[in-house]
Amino acid sequence: MDSWKTVAERCDRKERELRRRILSIPGSRRELLRLTKAGADQGRILTLLASAVTDTTWWHQGARRNKQNLESIANQLETVANHAQRISLAPSSYATFWLEMSEMGDPKRAKSAKERSPTWLFGLMRQYAKHCRDRAGCFSTLLKEYAPRQRRAMIDCLLLEVWLRTRQYHDKEVASLLTNAFEAAGLKRTFTEFQIQKHRQRYVVPRIEAYLEREAKSLKGMSGKDRLHRALQGNDFISSV
Repeated sequence: MDSWKTVAERCDRKERELRRRILSIPGSRRELLRLTKAGADQGRILTLLASAVTDTTWWHQGARRNKQNLESIANQLETVANHAQRISLAPSSYATFWLEMSEMGDPKRAKSAKERSPTWLFGLMRQYAKHCRDRAGCFSTLLKEYAPRQRRAMIDCLLLEVWLRTRQYHDKEVASLLTNAFEAAGLKRTFTEFQIQKHRQRYVVPRIEAYLEREAKSLKGMSGKDRLHRALQGNDFISSV
């Protein structure tokens, strides 16, 4: 098994190669130049582009498999518990029933099937089946809610980075660079300026507005020098939103 250092080095080499491929695609350098002239950092943009096309679905198959296993165990436990309880409540499941039928047993001393049935055991089996279903439900929530957020996370970060450095959106340039980045990764996905604008308005602009609102509140009462110092500390923006 590879060490964390080996894995990190392999990921770093893969990112550098991906960045090189992005730059080799016609139009990438032109769009990057426009962004850098507006104040963006080329290295950061390339890193976020490489992250945006990195496969984030590697864990989906394992999560689905565990979800299916847990649901299967829950179904089997409930089936076994129901069947075992039916058998245990049937008087004919006990030898004393046949002794009584043959008039060889003492019916006064024999316990009823209900008294003999280990219903507590079947209850525990059903409780564990419910526990398995709850765990399977957690996997469903994970796949339904987290996976889409993870897919768009790096695109969100890219748009936030561009806005932070340039105080403009540059949807056209971002769309072109994302298209080229996916092509560099061997994936066919085309982005348009309208798609980026729609994505930005839905997911990114609310975070920018919340950030600006917090900044406005925190700047109240600050001196001019403190405000300038705060403005120069823009690197923490993405982590703060």
